[in-house]
Amino acid sequence: MSKRGPRPKRAPVCVGTALRAALALVVALLLALPPRTARADLPSEAAPYGETAHFVYFGSDEVTSAVHKVMTVAEERFGRVCAALGACDTLGGKIDVWIAEDPEQFAAAFPDGAPMAEWAAGVAFIGARRVVLRAHGTALFSLLETFDHEVAHVLINAVAGGRHVPRWLTEGLAIWVSGEDVIARLSAAHQAAITGNLLTLDELDAGFPNRGSRVPLAYAQSALFTRHLIGRGGPGALVTVLRRIGAGEPFDAAFTERFGAPADELAADWVATLEEETSPFLLLHDSSLLWFAMTLVFVAVGLRLSREKKAAFARMDAEDAAAEARAEAARAFAELEAQRHSGEPPTLH
Repeated sequence: MSKRGPRPKRAPVCVGTALRAALALVVALLLALPPRTARADLPSEAAPYGETAHFVYFGSDEVTSAVHKVMTVAEERFGRVCAALGACDTLGGKIDVWIAEDPEQFAAAFPDGAPMAEWAAGVAFIGARRVVLRAHGTALFSLLETFDHEVAHVLINAVAGGRHVPRWLTEGLAIWVSGEDVIARLSAAHQAAITGNLLTLDELDAGFPNRGSRVPLAYAQSALFTRHLIGRGGPGALVTVLRRIGAGEPFDAAFTERFGAPADELAADWVATLEEETSPFLLLHDSSLLWFAMTLVFVAVGLRLSREKKAAFARMDAEDAAAEARAEAARAFAELEAQRHSGEPPTLH
């Protein structure tokens, strides 16, 4: 195992603003619960709806259309996900897919005592090869994207032989293979880089946040750092790490052998790059700075309108003066014409 030097002291976590909290809530709707390992019996009223090569599907009459939607594309999506993870030959049996119509059905598919987050779109019980999905997804996280994400968790566990894989890596890979949009996560991570709020890899692994403003940050870091590693070593690099773990090698050794440096060292370099590349525009994600910028815009617009109004008044005054001069000249000319026709000599002033 490689020696690790002392980490620099991290800045305290900043209190989230109202805007950041709203972003946290929206992004949280996209995220799935941490994988569980205990297997639970299906609710007593559940019966298999059907099955395909790698899946058995469960759901009530209310979710028939959702189950059919998943069944139609499940094998195609499974092929794409398992190929990306090098896991097409690792699954030891079929994956149970339970689709729930409402929160009650969603909770009923969980083991006794297993917590359920209201915002969760899906959950994977990896040891049991079972995923539970909300039939309607969320506003920004569709049913099929949730399906890909949770299936990825099951496959990652299979490739690693059930051995421990850091949480940031499992989430990062699940996001990557399911094609989830990382724009919101990118914004959150850039903002955190500005304020010094980024979590260490050890923190992400030991206590991955499941509530509050740190949730979107944790997923942002996991997704973006994983994408950074894939860009550095190619799509197969992390799969190689997973396979080494499956063969019994500790993560640190497997990672360092494949990437040439420990994960936390590469993460520190990546964070430094984030801080260097952060655009000042992204500061506007902070609500106080956003209001300040909006105030500057309103002031600038007000000054411009004031100048335009003064210029318009000046033009109107000039036009009135010119019109008065023309009227005066017309009156003088009329007077001269009247005098000429009457035979009176004109009076010069």
